[in-house]
Amino acid sequence: TKKIRISEWWLLLWRCLLLAAVAFAMAGPLWQRKAMPSEKGWVMLPTATAAAAYQHFKGRIDSLLAAGYELHYFDDGFAKTSVEEITKRNNDSAAAATLSYRAITDLLQQTVDANRPLFVFTDNYLHHFSGTRNPAALNLHWQTYTPADTMHPSATVAGPLRVAIFSQTKEDGQYIRAALEAIRSYSKKEILISVLASPKELPAQQDWLFWLSPDSLPAGIKAANVLRYAVGTPVPEHSFVLPAANSSFAPLPLYQRVPRDTSAAEEQVYWKDAFGEPLLAARVSNTSVYYTLYTHIDPAWNALPWTGSFPQLMYQLLYSATLQADALLNSHAIIDSTQVLPLPADAMARRSKLQASTLVPLSGLAWLLAFLLLLAERCLSFFYRKQVNNGSQ
Repeated sequence: TKKIRISEWWLLLWRCLLLAAVAFAMAGPLWQRKAMPSEKGWVMLPTATAAAAYQHFKGRIDSLLAAGYELHYFDDGFAKTSVEEITKRNNDSAAAATLSYRAITDLLQQTVDANRPLFVFTDNYLHHFSGTRNPAALNLHWQTYTPADTMHPSATVAGPLRVAIFSQTKEDGQYIRAALEAIRSYSKKEILISVLASPKELPAQQDWLFWLSPDSLPAGIKAANVLRYAVGTPVPEHSFVLPAANSSFAPLPLYQRVPRDTSAAEEQVYWKDAFGEPLLAARVSNTSVYYTLYTHIDPAWNALPWTGSFPQLMYQLLYSATLQADALLNSHAIIDSTQVLPLPADAMARRSKLQASTLVPLSGLAWLLAFLLLLAERCLSFFYRKQVNNGSQ
């Protein structure tokens, strides 16, 4: 074996390169090439207040349009428009969007490429942001402004608070009544409590109606604030009742809940569970605020009735929530700036980022290289054989 020597180095090297090229081709190599955007982004303004939004952000919007961005309405359909058109239209209350800004954002998620830059300019009125704040993988830049005619509500709860309680289960109503009596005794506030045996007994002009029943409200029943149980089949839940909005209390065990209807359009969440799902949420309808409770005032459902802070929670609901209800009914209530953008969707964003790149297959080039190496190897092999046959080695 010591006498074995490699005599044809170039042929050995060529055959090694040939094997490497074949292996490379069989591996199916790909080259990831970054896709160049085919168009600029969009500048989006609400249909009804496009002129006001443009005047407020004129410098920023003009610079984006000069850079090649398109101007679109932030509304169903996302129609293309121009500065001349929105200036001529001015603020058009008849063109008010039928969808909330969050619903429009959900439509954007389904309609627009996730990588297209979107610059949205809107007011920050709370009633425009009703509905669920869903995750969205959008290249979204959202700026808001407070219109000059905004008036911050300074509502106060004056006079006696009229509260009516109707409960299918006697104990549920008793827990509410005991909490109200404790509030009345401690705070010295005048609270007029009516416990109803039948919906027909409901007095007129009530501030609060606790409808502790999954049954629908009878027609004609009116109250400024209505709290009712959610309709649905209860499911076991090993979680907690947690505060939301301006509420403040220690977490309380949660044993049962009614699953939330995903189509519900609550505007304000007061209580939530450990997963962030609403347990007590409110929406505005006409001149009333309707609170939906996705659990029951029952020890079998949660620890609310047995906690010593239950009267405090009821106090917050009756008085602090009443002031917040006035804000909901007032169209000039303002949303917190941290709640404007949709929730992030990291997984979707990563998938969109991958789709923004073009994958170019290199197998064809690899097989072509392997063929050229094979051709060169055959020529080189023939050259060495010819030298041996001619006796040169």
